[in-house]
Amino acid sequence: MKLYSLALFFLAASSKNVSGQDLFLISGGGTHSSGSGGSVSWSIGEVVIQTATSSGNHVTQGFHQGNIYVVGIEELVEIAVSVYPNPTSESVTIQISEPVNVSIYDMSGRLVGTHTLADAINSIDVTSFSRGTYNMIFERKGSETRNVKLIVL
Repeated sequence: MKLYSLALFFLAASSKNVSGQDLFLISGGGTHSSGSGGSVSWSIGEVVIQTATSSGNHVTQGFHQGNIYVVGIEELVEIAVSVYPNPTSESVTIQISEPVNVSIYDMSGRLVGTHTLADAINSIDVTSFSRGTYNMIFERKGSETRNVKLIVL
């Protein structure tokens, strides 16, 4: 088992040469610093990184790479939605601040209704729904912006 693990380690360590591509880590933070005494690199989430050098060959233990890449940060801005009465047995009133689409799913993930809401105050009839909990997913311009649980009695 030790021989198998050692072979797997050296295969992973030489993967740059096999694939011709550098491996890199996408991490929430970290940095690289160097000075006259040497250099140090770190990233969040790693416990121990160790590099061994011999005859010009380098083997790094761990997943850390010296480069940090920022791939993007998307801010999700929720829209103002008010759903009442909740729980309900007849209809639900939805108050919105801008036009949205709403998809209603039962707890098994089955889509039970879709609506395009453009007015400030809207009403949806739920008398045909079975008793239970439903997820109302509100979307604006193709991205999910709000999720509300609806209880039908």
